[in-house]
Amino acid sequence: MVIVATCMKECTHNRGVFTARIHVKQYVAGIANVMGKSEFDLAMTGAMGANKMTVTGSIPGAPGELHGILTKRGELPARVATA
Repeated sequence: MVIVATCMKECTHNRGVFTARIHVKQYVAGIANVMGKSEFDLAMTGAMGANKMTVTGSIPGAPGELHGILTKRGELPARVATA
């Protein structure tokens, strides 16, 4: 899944741990969305590393969570980074 943050609402970090609230909007219709909505706010927490962040995200007030690893674009294999 590709998350395109259209608006960073807030972000804090301290000693490698971050919290953020972003607004997410689906730009390409028809692509499956694991969160079940085409536009939503996403509350995220996680740990920052040199080139990756391990994150947990949720839509405030909705059941379920998203767990993932965000990788710096420059660290992705060439075929993925240009997609």
